[in-house]
Amino acid sequence: MERVKLYESTEERERYENKADLFGICVALERVDRAYIKDHITAEECTRLSTSLLCKCKASYTHLGLGIEDLDAFLTEFQLPQGSRVAVLNRIKCGVPMTKEHGTGEASTSDNGRLILEAGQHMIACTDALKMGQTSADALHPIVSDIVATVVRLFPDLAELEPLRGWLREINQLKAAEELNNDQARQLTYDIECAYNALHKMLSKK
Repeated sequence: MERVKLYESTEERERYENKADLFGICVALERVDRAYIKDHITAEECTRLSTSLLCKCKASYTHLGLGIEDLDAFLTEFQLPQGSRVAVLNRIKCGVPMTKEHGTGEASTSDNGRLILEAGQHMIACTDALKMGQTSADALHPIVSDIVATVVRLFPDLAELEPLRGWLREINQLKAAEELNNDQARQLTYDIECAYNALHKMLSKK
C-alpha cells in the first residue's frame, strides 16, 4: 500500500502536529466536562484540569493563527461529532471551567458570608473599572469570571447571571488589548447592577 505524504516540508509537518495538538486539547476539554457531569472527577479536579487545558487551547490556536471564530470549522474538518463540538466550543468561548460557570452546588452556610462579601467586592471592582475606562478584555474577563463564580455558588439559578455568562463569552473572544465600546461598557455596567440588586433581593428573603 502506498503511503500518503501529508507534508512536503518541516514547516508543514510542524503545522500538522500543532493542529493535532489543538484537536487533542479540545477533545480533552469536552471529556473533562463530561467526566465532571457523571461524577467521575471532583469539582476541584475539573477546575484544575479545565483551567490548564483552556490556557493550552488558547496558546495553541493563537500559535496556529486561528481565532475562536475559526474553531468550529477546524473541529468540523477534523470530524468531531456535533454534540461534542458544541460543548467544547461553549467551554472555549466562555473561557472558564464548568465549575465556575455553573457552580459546584449550593454553598454551605459557613461559606455564605464569605461568598456574599466576595461577590459584592467583585461587582464593585468591575463597575469601578468600567467607570475608569478600563474596558480591555484582559482587564474585564477575570473580574466578570469571579462575579459569576461566586454568585453561582449562592444562587445557581439566578436569572440575572445569564447576561454575565454571555459577557464572559463575548469578552473572551476579544484579543487581550481589545476594548468594549461605550455602548457595550454601559450595558455591562447595567447588567452587573441588575445582578447586584437581584442578589440583595434574594439575600433579604433568607
